[in-house]
Amino acid sequence: MERAWRLDATPAAFLALERLYRVAGRWDALVELYLDQARKTPDQALALNLRRGAALICEEMLEDRGRALELLEEVHARAGAGAGQGDDGLEQLTLLDLIRLHEQEGQRPERLLELLGAWAAQTPDPGMKVALKRRQAELLEGPLGQPERALARYTELARQEPGDRHSLERLKAMETRAGRWNALLALLGKELSQDHAAPETGRAQLLLQVGNLYRHRLGEADQARLAWDKALALDPDCTPARAALEELLREQGRWDRLVDLLQGEVQGSDDYKLAAARLCGAAEICSERLGDQARSRDLYEHALALDSGCLPAVAGLERVLLAEQDLESLARHYEEGAREHAELPDRVRALLRLAHLKAGAGEDLDGAVQALERAEKLQPDHPDVLM
Repeated sequence: MERAWRLDATPAAFLALERLYRVAGRWDALVELYLDQARKTPDQALALNLRRGAALICEEMLEDRGRALELLEEVHARAGAGAGQGDDGLEQLTLLDLIRLHEQEGQRPERLLELLGAWAAQTPDPGMKVALKRRQAELLEGPLGQPERALARYTELARQEPGDRHSLERLKAMETRAGRWNALLALLGKELSQDHAAPETGRAQLLLQVGNLYRHRLGEADQARLAWDKALALDPDCTPARAALEELLREQGRWDRLVDLLQGEVQGSDDYKLAAARLCGAAEICSERLGDQARSRDLYEHALALDSGCLPAVAGLERVLLAEQDLESLARHYEEGAREHAELPDRVRALLRLAHLKAGAGEDLDGAVQALERAEKLQPDHPDVLM
């Protein structure tokens, strides 16, 4: 059959020999057959298709990607020069083959960059154009090591396609690495202006980032505070924004605002112990920083209403009542602490405090004795009871 083909290269002989090589798995010979026929045929479009077919056999059957690339590059060059005119599908297929193989090989990123640009110029699909330009930017940023060109490409994409989240994120990452904080701030601002329909939690996260930039990179504490305030207004559960704002308010000595922040955290909270602890923190600030004993007292009482076993609230309210010399309320406070819902040591402690209070005033010794007797029933071996 091979001899017949060499003597008479008819289409019938070609097809018969092609079938024979495929059945026998003689892929090298089949490649040479395709290339020989491509050289002999006057049909330039057919010649290009035969060369592309030979390239695909090299890739798929012989696993010779190097030779496949050489053949495809030849087809692409000839098609671009006008050979096979009218067969636009072949040129596009060859271009896609080249892109796929160069992606797999990863040896010539500069050539891949050119091919991606050529396909972006040809494809009518807007989404594909964006994806191809994005891939070009990734090559510039990574293997080609040209960050400024990559930055320009991402910027162009972000401007042309505001919804291209990937390009925007890459832009932010590059500006962060370069330490261009004002540029990063501008990107976050643009993202906020575009994302009016985004979930409130997502916008709160952006504002958290804005606040962090102002606070830690630009040194503008007041702007940071405003950003975190806005974040919490959108998402009261944004814990990082709340923690950052609390730290800043402490540092600035904005105690009134800090009390409001801590008190506001309690609203809607399902964790009553945490809520009580935050109220105690606010109450302490009122007492120690603002000298507002009345508000401190209200906050401690609120904390105890949420968690009657909250020891900081018990001790805090005791301090406030002693400072105000409101002995009647202090006695009620001790009585409340001695109720059955409290832990045994706390109940004994409250009764001993009540006894001390009544005996110290010198006006209710009987009440003091009664309180000690109640404590003794609860814990007979308590050293203060034995005394």
